[in-house]
Amino acid sequence: MDKQEYKRFWVQHLAYASTRTNLHAAVAPRPLAICTAVAAPGVVFSYGIQQRERAAEIVFNHTERAVNQTLYDYLLAHREKIDAAFGATLVWQHEPQEPGYKSASIGRYWANRDDLDDDEQWPGYQHEMVAAMVQLEAILSPYLKRQLGAKYRQKKRR
Repeated sequence: MDKQEYKRFWVQHLAYASTRTNLHAAVAPRPLAICTAVAAPGVVFSYGIQQRERAAEIVFNHTERAVNQTLYDYLLAHREKIDAAFGATLVWQHEPQEPGYKSASIGRYWANRDDLDDDEQWPGYQHEMVAAMVQLEAILSPYLKRQLGAKYRQKKRR
């Protein structure tokens, strides 16, 4: 996909997402492969799209590694409950990186069935991604609120 196609994808995606959640309501479509909404310092709910893969995930990228580690470990301790609530095994990744970069993530990933250049496939992809994001937010929000307190900016669902 080129930059214009990414932007078109996100325009459509965010329009649909706004009918299901306010999570990304303040996000403007950009010509990038990712679209993120900040939930707390160093915690973002992120959509990603590449030629062969799509994602809906929560990413921990605080500038202090210890914050990422603490939050990830807290959620990891509840992994069975979180996966069960989601109805599928989520992908849990811990990748210690330089502070400020993706250190850990929890999400749902899909291989694209067809070439992403076929924009007739986009609505199906977008519906899957948004449904997963709504679920992730609903399931993880109570844990994030307990761990982060007032720093967590939970969005009201539609």
